Amino acid sequence: MTRNNTRPAVTLMEVLIAIFILSIGMVSVMAFFPIGALNMIRSVRDQRCSQLATNSNTMLHVWWKDCWLSKDGLIMPEEIASRSEPTIEALDTDPLTGLNILRTDTGPSHPVMIDPLGVNSYGTSLGGFITRTHLNNVFATSASRRNQLRVCTLPDDIAFDKNGEPSNISGQFDRGYRYSCAWMMQREHNSNPYDVRVYTLTFDNRPIDLPEGDQVFPSSSLTLNDPNSLTLSSLSNALPRTKKGGWIMVAYHVTYPLANAGVNFKPSRWVVSFHRTIAQEDALGGMGNLRMLTLEQPIQTPVNVDNVQVVVFEKLVEVFDRGTMSVADRSW
Repeated sequence: MTRNNTRPAVTLMEVLIAIFILSIGMVSVMAFFPIGALNMIRSVRDQRCSQLATNSNTMLHVWWKDCWLSKDGLIMPEEIASRSEPTIEALDTDPLTGLNILRTDTGPSHPVMIDPLGVNSYGTSLGGFITRTHLNNVFATSASRRNQLRVCTLPDDIAFDKNGEPSNISGQFDRGYRYSCAWMMQREHNSNPYDVRVYTLTFDNRPIDLPEGDQVFPSSSLTLNDPNSLTLSSLSNALPRTKKGGWIMVAYHVTYPLANAGVNFKPSRWVVSFHRTIAQEDALGGMGNLRMLTLEQPIQTPVNVDNVQVVVFEKLVEVFDRGTMSVADRSW
C-alpha cells in the first residue's frame, strides 16, 4: 500500500511566516515614498530658484547696461552714471565713515546689496557695514511694489485654496510670491568701474512685512577653527538660524598700510564671500549656544584683515555666483 505524503493545504504557521516576510518587503518599499516626496520638493525648489536667478540675472544685466550707456550706445563716465543710479556711488562709499575709495584704486570696492523687496523692511544697512539699496532707475520710487514683485519674484507662481482651485480672493489670481531674490555685488578692481562681481541670492518664503531679521555674528561671537570650519556662538536662547546645505556670508575687513596715505590713500573696506554648510553640530559652551559649521569650500582670508563677521540671511536657500558682469560684454 502506497501512502500519499502530499498535503492539500498549508499550515497556519506557514501562512503567518509568509505574511511576516511580505510585510517586511512592503514596509521597505513604503519607506521610499517619503524620501521620494522630499527629493521631489527639493527638486522643485532648486528648479524654481534656478529659474528665478536666471531671469533676474538677465534683468540685472539690462539694468547695468542702462546705467552706463548713453542713448548713442557710448559708455558714460562714472560721475555721470552715478547721478541716475546711487548704487554706483555706493560701491565707492563706506557706509560707516563716508570715505570714498579713489577711482584709481586697484583694490576691491565696497560690497553693495541690491534688495528691492527687503530694503524697506530690513533697513538700508546690512549689519551696519554694507549698504542695502534698491534699483533707482528701474524702480522710480521705493514704494514701487509692483515693479519690485515683477523683477524680484516669479510671477507665474499661483497660490491655491483648500479645494485645489487658484486663489482669487482679491479678484485676481494670488501669485504667492514664494521665491524672491536679491543681489550682492562688488568690484574686484575699483579702478575698473564697469565690471562687478555678482552673487544672486534666492529666498524661500522670506517674510517681507514682519521679518525676524538677518543674523550678524561679530568677530567676538565666532571662531575660525580651520579653513573649512567655524563656530558661531549666540548669547540668547536661540541657536544660529543655519541649516545643513544652507549658506552663510563671511565678510572680512581689510585695512591698508598708512604708507599709502596722501594722494594714494586707500581706506579700509569689506570683502565678502559665500559658503555652503555641509554639516553642523550644536553644543553648550561658556559663551552660550555654540554651533560648529563645516563648509564645502574653504575660507580664503585676504591679507591685512583685522575683523571678520558672519551673516546668516533669513530664509536664504541658494546662492548663485554669476561671475563678472561687464558693460563691455555685449552678448546680452
